Amino acid sequence: MSTTIKRQRKGFRAWLCFFIGLNIILTLCAAALIFSFNITFDDLQHVDDIADLALKKELYDTRVFKSVVADHMGDLLGLARRTSGVSSTYESHRIYSFENEVTNIACFVQNKDGTIIYNTIPNEGYDFKYDYLLLVKDNSLKLHISKKTDLLKEYLSDNISGYEVTIDNSLAQLSRNFDNFIAGYDGSEDILVVYALRSEPENFSSSFIYTLKEVRLWVRIGAVAVLVALFASILLLIYSAIKSEDKRYFFRRCATITARVWFEFKLAFAALIAIILGFLLEGVFNYSVSYWEELALVFALLLACFWCIYLIVKDLQYNKAEFFKHNSIRTLMRIYSRLTRRFPFERRMLIGYWVFVASELALFILVILTFRSAIPSTIFAILGVAIFVIASVKYHSFISDTGKLVSQINRIKSGDLSTPLDLDSRSDLQEYAHNLNSIQSGMSNALEEQLASERLKVDLITNVSHDLKTPLTSIISYIDLLKKEPLPAQAIEYADILSEKADKLNTMIHDIFAVSKATSGNLVVENELLDLSRLVEQTLADMQEKIATFDLTFRVNHVDGPLQIRSDGQKLYRVLQNLIDNALCYSLSGSRVHIRTWAEEGNAVLEIKNTSKHELSFTPEEIAERFVRGDASRSGEGSGLGLSIAQTFTEACGGSFSINIDYDDFKVRIAFPLEYDENKPEGDAVIVQQLTQSPPPLAENAETPDVSQQESQPSELDDKMGSDQ
Repeated sequence: MSTTIKRQRKGFRAWLCFFIGLNIILTLCAAALIFSFNITFDDLQHVDDIADLALKKELYDTRVFKSVVADHMGDLLGLARRTSGVSSTYESHRIYSFENEVTNIACFVQNKDGTIIYNTIPNEGYDFKYDYLLLVKDNSLKLHISKKTDLLKEYLSDNISGYEVTIDNSLAQLSRNFDNFIAGYDGSEDILVVYALRSEPENFSSSFIYTLKEVRLWVRIGAVAVLVALFASILLLIYSAIKSEDKRYFFRRCATITARVWFEFKLAFAALIAIILGFLLEGVFNYSVSYWEELALVFALLLACFWCIYLIVKDLQYNKAEFFKHNSIRTLMRIYSRLTRRFPFERRMLIGYWVFVASELALFILVILTFRSAIPSTIFAILGVAIFVIASVKYHSFISDTGKLVSQINRIKSGDLSTPLDLDSRSDLQEYAHNLNSIQSGMSNALEEQLASERLKVDLITNVSHDLKTPLTSIISYIDLLKKEPLPAQAIEYADILSEKADKLNTMIHDIFAVSKATSGNLVVENELLDLSRLVEQTLADMQEKIATFDLTFRVNHVDGPLQIRSDGQKLYRVLQNLIDNALCYSLSGSRVHIRTWAEEGNAVLEIKNTSKHELSFTPEEIAERFVRGDASRSGEGSGLGLSIAQTFTEACGGSFSINIDYDDFKVRIAFPLEYDENKPEGDAVIVQQLTQSPPPLAENAETPDVSQQESQPSELDDKMGSDQ
């Protein structure tokens, strides 16, 4: 047997214990409540007597028994007043009550004249026992009780004195009756009354003593039954509480079954139960039944109603909204959704809209046609309202899911590739949400792979560069030593070539270090207030010797005078060096290189433009990548890192970097936000504030100073400029 089936059985057993235990307690409480509401003041005495019957150990110790004995003795004392015996025609109530007891009570009455008035003492040889005996003799009342001895025989043999017991206050009525008799009857000292009772009375139809014994027995049985039932119900409820988890599991399993039942069927079942209970209640009040039977039937119906409501509440607790959602209309809508799933999304939405309109219109026509019939028109109207409400809820859910889908697209656009979109499985957009999540996951995986590849590439380059740095330093040192030795002319030429190539390799390794540092985010930037125009002039002046070796003409135009920016001087100096080196390496021999600075919309802009000696068959994005060179044959001197370092450093310093290719014209543009130096004179501030518009384009024949003919001027930035290591 599987674990699931075992757990279901345990859960059912726990629920059954809960059901039985709660029913017992509710029944006892209802009985006590009904009894307390209907008891009168006179009934309280009976309740007390019943409790006394149940609790006293012996029957003759109960108040009812003593009251009966007192009445019987009063009747016998009344008979003792008679002067002659009781005739057969005498039907006194006193005699009649004794006659009904037959052998359960034995009486003997003798008046003061010695006449026997009444005698029911059995003949000798009887086989039962009288263990309770009252004796009136010589103006005294004596009580004798014995559980083992027949007191009547003991009296007849004159051995009764040994069984006498004291008459206490519980026999006050008996004592009062006797005292009244003695005080009001002359000659009472000569009368004799014997009254004996059996401890185990026989069953006679009119015997009050036997009835009292049976009542006492059934009261005790009833009390024990109530206590046992109460104790059992408490044990059942405790067991149910201990197994509450199994009970909840059983209810959850039942809820999965009831969840498949339409809401309309549940509503019809509840209405049927209510109708049946109504008919039963009407029958209870219409038929002639006793008051207590009527109350019992009403309680039974209320208990049945309680359990129906309990099951409905449990269904609601475990199924929650599904209790109402699973209905015929939604089932038809799901069937419609499955049938139209093969259609495109737009067509499916249109079909749903027109089906809704047609359904509402049809129900409206049916309401009008059945207007004179209350029940059909009401049903059609309720269906119309229900369809409208469900369609409205579904439309609201659709709009909400659409908003979530749009928000997810915006999140992906902003770079969030980790948060998936979670829509309900019944949503019309769930398929598209799943597709979007797949795209998001694919993009995230691709990005992670790309980042891993980049990290691997950077780590590889960094490690290789580091491993090359130490032997390269030794090579450069030995080349320097070799050049100091007296060598043949041919060897000196070879040493110069080795020195040139070693310097080039050293520069490339430093570039690789710079790129690795910038890529890993460890690049330290120290921004300060700089003049972009003066920095350009300083860089050109420092590179004048190298520029002079190329057949190029530099045209420099500072349109708006001083342009103050906040940046790292060393990093920006390296950027300008790389851009100028790039122009020197790849410009067409005999062409011009244009360098221009100006202010534009609050930014200081630097533009370097040259004409390439090679055909530009690449995009700006491609040329900015690392190790990409403008010379596809890679026969030039460049390493392919210059533009990449320039872009990385520019962006790290807070500027923007862009490349524009127009046929064979190659143009690089960098821009930084303009800054105002409070330590500068007010005139400079005015100049900076007026730099807000773009300058006119530089004419091809504009007069610009020739850098090759300019003399390098000392600058306060000389000590700040240097190559980046």
